[in-house]
Amino acid sequence: MKKRIFGLMLIILMVISINSFDVSATDYPLLVPKEWEQTVTIGNTAYFNYDYFPAFKYEEIIVDVYNSNNTKVATCTHSFYNTSEYVQLYTVEWDTSGKPAGEYKVVATCKFYSLYRWNYAPNTLTTKITLVQPHTHSFVNYTIDTPATYFNEGIKTYRCSCGETITETIPKLVLSNTTLKKPTAKGKNISIKWNRVKGASGYEIEYSTSKYFYNSKSITVDNPRKITYKIKKLKKNKKYYIRARAYVTDGTNFVYSKWSKKSIKTKKK
Repeated sequence: MKKRIFGLMLIILMVISINSFDVSATDYPLLVPKEWEQTVTIGNTAYFNYDYFPAFKYEEIIVDVYNSNNTKVATCTHSFYNTSEYVQLYTVEWDTSGKPAGEYKVVATCKFYSLYRWNYAPNTLTTKITLVQPHTHSFVNYTIDTPATYFNEGIKTYRCSCGETITETIPKLVLSNTTLKKPTAKGKNISIKWNRVKGASGYEIEYSTSKYFYNSKSITVDNPRKITYKIKKLKKNKKYYIRARAYVTDGTNFVYSKWSKKSIKTKKK
């Protein structure tokens, strides 16, 4: 009987001794934060990352979040079963949706399962997190990366103050239309005049006795400064339909404006 009592007392002393060592160890928990301070936009998930040296098989990291008034606003946990005795990375998540902007204190500790019960570590680790309002992009200033031409679209880039960028396509340049003025007839000749078009390489003129320009004849004026032309040796006393348009070319490709049309009848003599 005495031996049984002695054995039971020895076990109790061992439990007390071991349990006392577990809970009062000054270097426990072995948590090292990846970020001592961080800034998170409200609505995003905050991630508290810790390097941790496991001491027990069943453990749990507990993170309490306090506002500037030292009021607890959230408790986040991460439970795990240790399979390694080496340092591991653990992450605790906090949903910041609906939380006001400001600075928050993040207090982390651990609890561990030892001797058939959960124990809380005596030490804590404090870091800081700042919640900020979501940024509203303002894309006002831009740079032209590729200018638009009559043949190709351009590209411009807008930049926000936060560094975010967006690109936008610049439409091709549109060649303005020329306006054919009222022609004049003298004998079998017709004189025409049109408005000069900025950026044009030249002008194209067509004339025909058909208002649909069947069997029309074409004249190219490759001098952009020239705005008059005399059509000669036409049939007398005949109505002619005339149209003119501007064009621009890069030597291979052509872009045309819309036609401007007029009609006139040649003289009998």
